Amino acid sequence: TFAIVVEEPVGYLQDRWEEFKRQPARETGSSHFATLGSNRYDFWRVELNEFRAHPIAGAGARAFGTFYLRDSRTQETPQRGHSLELDLLSETGVVGVGLLAAALLPFAWILFRRARSDLLAAGVLGGAAYWFVHASGDWTWTFAVAGIPFFLLLGAGAAGGESSAPQERRIGMPVALPIGLALAVAAVLAFAPPWVSARYTARALEQSATESTDELRWARRLDPLSIDPFLAEAELASSPQEAIPPLEEAVEREPRSLGPRYLLGLAYLEAGRRVEGRRELREALRLAPQSESVRRALRRAEAR
Repeated sequence: TFAIVVEEPVGYLQDRWEEFKRQPARETGSSHFATLGSNRYDFWRVELNEFRAHPIAGAGARAFGTFYLRDSRTQETPQRGHSLELDLLSETGVVGVGLLAAALLPFAWILFRRARSDLLAAGVLGGAAYWFVHASGDWTWTFAVAGIPFFLLLGAGAAGGESSAPQERRIGMPVALPIGLALAVAAVLAFAPPWVSARYTARALEQSATESTDELRWARRLDPLSIDPFLAEAELASSPQEAIPPLEEAVEREPRSLGPRYLLGLAYLEAGRRVEGRRELREALRLAPQSESVRRALRRAEAR
């Protein structure tokens, strides 16, 4: 039907490919999915280049937003690359993709075998497959409201039926319950400290610099990997000179992050340390060559 309706199929596909590679000047429909044009081509180009540079372990989890600022051809500042597989390839390399495959393929194999003779299993397989296809071209996989149903489908579809052996159920329950409780406790211990740290940081920003000392100290202890407490301390500082030490700490912890370097450069300039301020702004521009804000700040600094 496609070959009959479209006079030049090859030319049509080439036009759609070119349309996909560029952002439309304006949206013509009620949804941005109405046309193929988007910045996904540029997102995926940068991710594949980063994977080629770091094929084994990738550039680091959550690193896409940083390296896209450096290598982008657009003015966008996305945090995700709009593709589960390419996000994993660029950020965690073949190690991350291998772990994902090890986690999902056993469930997929069980569902596929059952779907051949069970209509319900076929429906579960279809729902899970749709989620995965959608996540391959969008960032829906980062939302719990979309991800949790996917894992529920996998678990429900792979679960066994009612056992006909009461003795087997009695033996299995004492083992399954402690394992489930242990996993629940591990999840709480893993996710609670960063969450509490973020709450402390948010509460500190509602207070003065002197009143927020304890909150920020606990925020740093509970989440030693986060730079948010240092950025909050700099924001609460009463002078640019007082803001410099926490910003320097934030830059030391995340040297490839644009925000801390940009803020540190501005703080240096406001404190009269122009040479250091220009140095930090030049480094910030190297991290984000497309950023007009950094470019304007650097021009003003060099004109002084």
